[in-house]
Amino acid sequence: MKKWAELVFIPYPGISHLESTVKIAKLIVDRDDRLFITVLVMKQTSLTDLNAQTNDVIVSAASERIKFVELSPYDHSHPGKFKSVLLKTQKPNVKNVTTEIVRSGSSRPDSPRLAEFVIDMFCTTMIDVANEFGVPTYVFYTSGAGFLGLMFHLQELHDEHRVDPTELQNDPDAELVVPCFVERVPTSALPYAAVAEGWASLLIHNTRRMREAEGIIVNSFLELESHAVISLSNGKFPSLYLVGPILNSTDGGGQILLGDQFSDFITWLDDQPPLSEVFLCFGSMGYFREDQVKEIACALAQRFLDRTAGRGKAIGWTPQVDVLAHRAISWFVSHCGWNSVLGSLWFGVPTATWPVYAEQYLNAFQLVKELGIAEEIKLDFKSGFYIESERTVLGAQEIEGGTRRLMEDGNEIRKRVKEMSEKSRKAVMGVGSSYSSLDRLICDVVENLP
Repeated sequence: MKKWAELVFIPYPGISHLESTVKIAKLIVDRDDRLFITVLVMKQTSLTDLNAQTNDVIVSAASERIKFVELSPYDHSHPGKFKSVLLKTQKPNVKNVTTEIVRSGSSRPDSPRLAEFVIDMFCTTMIDVANEFGVPTYVFYTSGAGFLGLMFHLQELHDEHRVDPTELQNDPDAELVVPCFVERVPTSALPYAAVAEGWASLLIHNTRRMREAEGIIVNSFLELESHAVISLSNGKFPSLYLVGPILNSTDGGGQILLGDQFSDFITWLDDQPPLSEVFLCFGSMGYFREDQVKEIACALAQRFLDRTAGRGKAIGWTPQVDVLAHRAISWFVSHCGWNSVLGSLWFGVPTATWPVYAEQYLNAFQLVKELGIAEEIKLDFKSGFYIESERTVLGAQEIEGGTRRLMEDGNEIRKRVKEMSEKSRKAVMGVGSSYSSLDRLICDVVENLP
């Protein structure tokens, strides 16, 4: 008799994490008809806009073999609390839903049986629930293998060599030897949360728990991060499955969310010459205060006024993937979130780096210094995202200098990005590295069916 397996997916309560989780879920069920997936969705009582976006994702992705279960909303209004701490309050709810899945699976011989948990990189507390049901846990890592390797390295320094990560920020000019990178990593490229008091211990604990997982699924591809993959394949870490690039394509979502505004914007882009436009976008959480916006406007005016008078276009939220895919886009000034990195490479659009928060500083370092496939505007910009008193303003002259370099001297970078674009597309095809890695993951799951 054919065996059917139920996988429980637990995404982190953020729209980009949910979208990536849904994408990998679709890839898995499309590849093997024995697999069914239940996605457990956590909403937050105080974030109505995010909850509305979450509903849109659920409606568009629900199918016969992918179902969504909404857990009881939790309150994230407490300042200074890391979400993973609050996620612990959802463990009883996750256990109740999983108990029902087990009960349903045992009621009929042809029902799917609980096979494993697939949890977000920040939901490691749910490993405890998987252990209660005697099933393995896989971690879905929505950032790159380089960041994963850095966190394992910091955790090892802390646990085995008694190095306090918070002390690493004391010397901003220091450089670290990190096994997953060829180049030395400046401490200024370390994510704030990895070295900040209070946050660092949480991330170290989270990383330590990842070592308990059966495997780690990474949204990246071998050809982009081969050195990091080799460093993580020495037997000290869980099995690694690079299955990307998985892009958070809107599938027409821009038209749904923005209506005529989106149509007008795309029509405007259609009227522009090929490779004529610079696209500036800083992510769903990125923002600048008025003084910084003025400097950006001044820089663009200095650089492009004569050639682009009357052609500039400003829009609020925009479906980034749809814009990057457009023939008019020449360069991408980006905060270097991992989804943005993968999107720009997929469409062959070179990036000018301007990180704002989280691991974006490390991503920018990786693109510019490690791989040589991006131009630098600023690698160590202080946005004040975490500490307002540390906020700096990047001047128009420095911004203009970065845009000038990318427009005048970026041909070699564009060539390398085009080559990486071709590699990214081959990775997910037929015998490509990511296609094969996903097959290996599914085989490992099916072999362990109860």
